[in-house]
Amino acid sequence: MLEVLLLVPPTDIPEYPVPAVYREYEQCVAERESNSRPEAVNPTGKYRGMYQFDDALADGSTFHIVDWLRTWHPKPKKYASALRQTPMNKWPAEVQTAAFVVTLDGHDKDTHWSGKKHFAGGRWHC
Repeated sequence: MLEVLLLVPPTDIPEYPVPAVYREYEQCVAERESNSRPEAVNPTGKYRGMYQFDDALADGSTFHIVDWLRTWHPKPKKYASALRQTPMNKWPAEVQTAAFVVTLDGHDKDTHWSGKKHFAGGRWHC
């Protein structure tokens, strides 16, 4: 059942609107962490996806993207649950971007950059 929920046609997933304040940083982190490849997995297998989330951070982000999921998925809470059972590198790129933005916001749209610490370091500074 979880796999069926994840099989949303790619054309049905809208692009996540990255706020202007984050656009340059989002592109830099995606390039730095994975060469902008949603399917990326680091050599240890601990970090996955375009922004290299660990499993705990990815799982936590799913609770904070439900409002966005509601705008296009018929069963947003079940879809979020299915995401928690799926490695992030198997998530659609748009969903990974939504997770990145809510994490960067620290899960508070009124507090920009409060989650930036999750993306410190890497091959170069963004």
